[in-house]
Amino acid sequence: MGYEVVVIASRISFDANGKYCLISSGVDYDADIKVIRLDYKKRPFPFLNKRLRRYNGTLNCIEQEKPDIIFIHGTSFGDATCIAKYKKRNPNTIIYADSHADWINSGRNWLSLNIQHKVIWRFTTKIITNISEKVWGTLPIRCDFLREVYKVPQNKIDYLPIGVDDLKIPTNKSEIRARIINELFKTDIDDVFLIVTGGKIDSRKNIHLLMEAVTKIASTKVHLVVFGTVLPDFKPFFENYLNSKIHFVGWCTPKVTMDYMIAADLVCFPGTHSTLWEQAVGLSCPAIFKYWKGIDHINVSGNCELLYKDSVEEIKSIIERFYNDKEYYYSKLKCAKESSKFFYYSKIARQAIGG
Repeated sequence: MGYEVVVIASRISFDANGKYCLISSGVDYDADIKVIRLDYKKRPFPFLNKRLRRYNGTLNCIEQEKPDIIFIHGTSFGDATCIAKYKKRNPNTIIYADSHADWINSGRNWLSLNIQHKVIWRFTTKIITNISEKVWGTLPIRCDFLREVYKVPQNKIDYLPIGVDDLKIPTNKSEIRARIINELFKTDIDDVFLIVTGGKIDSRKNIHLLMEAVTKIASTKVHLVVFGTVLPDFKPFFENYLNSKIHFVGWCTPKVTMDYMIAADLVCFPGTHSTLWEQAVGLSCPAIFKYWKGIDHINVSGNCELLYKDSVEEIKSIIERFYNDKEYYYSKLKCAKESSKFFYYSKIARQAIGG
């Protein structure tokens, strides 16, 4: 869009296995974008500063960059006071924010909801709301959370989709599928029905139910690829479901993740929400998702099927319809292609800053 972009971030990143790690503070460049990593404040209470997301030199850093627009990623941000100070000194700077908190991933017990969110993060969200043009909820349910928990006025809230970087979607999809089929089965014969799922894998993702469902399908041509990181306490349970129809490929880079979904005949995410949902829809994949109230925005013009039970039989039944009914499958594929454009970041990026 012609903007010079600078990212100011914490030291939290991911290692080669997709696990959280801390990297060095300072300036680096990622795809020609300047990234400034700030350490947490050390005093007076390092642990508290980390929990409250208070960093060393936030205001100083912003003042050096002199931004025309600031986009705050998440309103649960202790250094909201620094942004407010900068806005007061530079009233022409335009500020937007988004929020990723909802009742599924946040505020899941009384203490978290009533102290962390309704007191601490409501306070920081109010500071950010007062200086922002808009506070975006990245799911419809997150717009509700902004209004009901953080008490953000309705006129400041709007929905901003998560999506896919459409500039990076490969055009050689058939070649990617052929390569992946060859890697998985050591053959060029493409007569398998490939289902793909993944992410950060724990019991709430319900991937074990999907694995069991695929195992129970009679056809030997239906296979499942699972990518991602299995949380340590869930790993022994997860490994019990592995067999010749299930292909666990571990943690993958974003590019490889995209390749697997492009190669798939069907993607399935039968549990809690992940940004992979919107990415899959943006990649024109026929899909199955678990129904959550306020997260059914991914169901655009019949591009996907929704699961209403945590049930192996329900998952198996829907997969078998995708596999056995070709007319039904191709109607879903057509809808998937038509609905993908709603999740393109080239469109979403403009919306994010009022374009």
